Amino acid sequence: MELLSNMWKGLTALWQVAPWASSICMIMLVLFLLHEFLLTRFANNAGRAKNAAPTVDATSVSVVVCMRNGAHHWPKLWEALQMQQLNHWELVVVDDGSTDETAALLDQAQKESKGVHWNRQICQNSRTGKKDALELGIRSAKGSNILVTDVDCVPSSPHWISKMVEPLEQGSDAVIGVSFPNIKTAKRIWGKLQMLDALRIARSYVGWAEAGIPYMGVGRNMAYRKSLFQGFDGHRDLASGDDDLLMQSWLLSGPLRVQVVLDHDAQTHTSAPEGPAAWGRQKRRHWSTAVRYSGLHRMGLLMPTLLFFGWISAALLWIWAGIEAGVLHNVLWIVGAMAAGAWGIPVLNFRSFAEVCGFPKSRWNVGCLQPVLACWIWGQAWKGMLTTRSEEQWDL
Repeated sequence: MELLSNMWKGLTALWQVAPWASSICMIMLVLFLLHEFLLTRFANNAGRAKNAAPTVDATSVSVVVCMRNGAHHWPKLWEALQMQQLNHWELVVVDDGSTDETAALLDQAQKESKGVHWNRQICQNSRTGKKDALELGIRSAKGSNILVTDVDCVPSSPHWISKMVEPLEQGSDAVIGVSFPNIKTAKRIWGKLQMLDALRIARSYVGWAEAGIPYMGVGRNMAYRKSLFQGFDGHRDLASGDDDLLMQSWLLSGPLRVQVVLDHDAQTHTSAPEGPAAWGRQKRRHWSTAVRYSGLHRMGLLMPTLLFFGWISAALLWIWAGIEAGVLHNVLWIVGAMAAGAWGIPVLNFRSFAEVCGFPKSRWNVGCLQPVLACWIWGQAWKGMLTTRSEEQWDL
């Protein structure tokens, strides 16, 4: 008790050194940690209900896959699709101007498939991105429910289609799933950082959706009613946006019943970009859609960054005041404790969300790398503001 009393007296004395800086610093930090706690709590709620494999009317399901020179990815996806516990569902494959062995592999797969109704489309002279190919695939789909993924993704279980489509059969308009980098290919530091980034993004859109404010989904694992799809008018000029801006357009059109499915059996695993250069191009392409988000969503997504920089800036002012007052050592240990909390609490939050998502225990502590990830992301954002890159150079 005496130790706590002395600490409180010291903190009170330091408060008098720079009252405005210290007050802002504490308020910003508390709000930042509160945001972290609430976002993680909402996100974790989405993963607590795990039901048995649902019964789905397979004739109402169309799985849409767009591929451009994805022959090296197709075998793994096709193997996983053949294992799906459904009969006579539709597979819509859009060959988006491939010049590799895609056509031959699709011919072979179509001959050997059983219980899958094939719908092959060819998209010629499409623009950068996959919007043209995706629109062709969805328009030609026979099912009333659309489930989209990419050729470099692999469903995590034979119940992937059933788990993702079940909420649509129960009345939802759209279903948000998650997709993480393949753990087997995420061994190096860049792989771990990409896994943390995917975890961070998933926790954000899952948490906001569970809080009743959905703002995006991911085209690697997303389902919706075909009647909801009205094309990509309003953002055809962007290469990206076939998922998040599609969700934004639905939200502007009226009430939208969105369901989150976090069950590990409903996830997909994707191939991560190889190296920082490819990953950087991918990140900058994804960020190109943020300016089209609603003001509410942009402010909500920007808020944690503003709070973080707010408390850091106030802490620096507090340290400067401590130098002038000759009590720098006292200020440093308090600011250091605050920094440890700003790092440690999110580590625990990421750990809990990783556990809910079904990550192996060896990956639960990937949140420890968040300072490294933050520096890299800020660097990429700064680079994006200083350079102009042609869309044709982006990894798609």
